[in-house]
Amino acid sequence: MSLTLERQQPLSTYEGWQTFVDARPLPEPEPLTKRQIRSLDDRARDEYDSARRAFHRDTLVRTDQLRDANDQLLDLLESNMQGVDRVKGAGVIDAPPGLGKSTTLNQFGREFHRRQVARYGETMEDGALHIPVCRVWFAGRMTTKSLNGMIFDYYAHPAGRFRRRSATEHNLAATAAEAAVRHGTRLFIVDDIHFLKPRTNDGGQVANQLKWLANEYPVTFVFAGVDLNNSGILEEGRLLETAQTARRWTRIPMSPFTVLTEEGDAEWKKLVKTVESRLVLGRVDQEVQAQGRRVSMV
Repeated sequence: MSLTLERQQPLSTYEGWQTFVDARPLPEPEPLTKRQIRSLDDRARDEYDSARRAFHRDTLVRTDQLRDANDQLLDLLESNMQGVDRVKGAGVIDAPPGLGKSTTLNQFGREFHRRQVARYGETMEDGALHIPVCRVWFAGRMTTKSLNGMIFDYYAHPAGRFRRRSATEHNLAATAAEAAVRHGTRLFIVDDIHFLKPRTNDGGQVANQLKWLANEYPVTFVFAGVDLNNSGILEEGRLLETAQTARRWTRIPMSPFTVLTEEGDAEWKKLVKTVESRLVLGRVDQEVQAQGRRVSMV
């Protein structure tokens, strides 16, 4: 009997994001001894190893940096939700690759999504689906048309099928914003923001649209990117949109672990200890342990 292979939708679609939000922590596989693992037939061994890999992949270690970033993003979001008439700030996680920028934003978005649905329900007053979070990512050469297209694709908006036809950029932006309002979206997550080039004409227009969306609609933007200080995004430069971005965005840096300081060494050891405690490895057989003790006593 073969296993059922489930289709996995990307997080850049509502279906994929909702699946991520609904997912619950995987159960820890039963710890087996090395002898028990070797005694499994090929199919059982494959299923056991697959369950262990999935459990390890699903494990989230909440480091001090992750908790600090989460607190700053939450403070920013709650401040922006106090009123639509105030100038809204945005949060941006800036860190080298592989330090958990996307993971931090995804976890923050998932927790916010769950709280909003628990408080306001799964549907809006008119029956529209309540979608508290929209998540997109930047790639390659970004334009306002590609940004709006990503938003349409996330909501599965019918305008996405016609965005290449003769529609003004303003109309596309307004339609994308209306989709967010209709579904009660309050948080926009934008990953890989370093692909935005604000010094170019296209990049400047995208930056202006992000600013317009945040100012005109009740949404908060949070971003993640690499080396943003040197990308021009956070630079108080010549361009008006760049300067305003630098003033309104709160940079939340995440740094690599270090053992060169007492505090860093303690944090690293804490992380390693936590990871080790969650690894499901083959246990040593009790008989082998007993033999080892007898040998050490001789």
